[in-house]
Amino acid sequence: DPAVAFIHDLDKGFIIDANSYLHDSASAVTASAAGTVNSVAQVLDVGNGYFDGKVCLDFSAMASHITDQLYRFQVQGSTDGAMATANVYDLAEKRFGAGEVLASGTSAKDVGAAGERHFIPFENRIGDTPMPYIRIYLSLSGTSPSVTYKAALSKG
Repeated sequence: DPAVAFIHDLDKGFIIDANSYLHDSASAVTASAAGTVNSVAQVLDVGNGYFDGKVCLDFSAMASHITDQLYRFQVQGSTDGAMATANVYDLAEKRFGAGEVLASGTSAKDVGAAGERHFIPFENRIGDTPMPYIRIYLSLSGTSPSVTYKAALSKG
């Protein structure tokens, strides 16, 4: 099936189909925004039950070498498919960017580069409340941040 991709990283395999993308743009993202697929905000419904998942991030370009750049990839959940601002919760987050922002000291290592793959594990609940609607949100800060990435959802 051409709509299915097998992603292999170390000893972990993930099957991701075309319907599991949270972001698939080939264009650079230069402002904070929710993930899009075909230029439309993407929200996936994982159901009202417990969902133990991972978001796979693939970077094709990232400017992380400037001393104040920060990229915060947030897996967000909601009980509302419209993701109304007052009802959106951060379920997990992974940060990338200039070492000076991520750790103390100017010799800290920059994190995030083109060609890298990273995973964000999460579960879809806050306390006992399931969050069936999931999206990726990218919060950017610093001087001229720019990243081109794909994000896909996978179980476990």
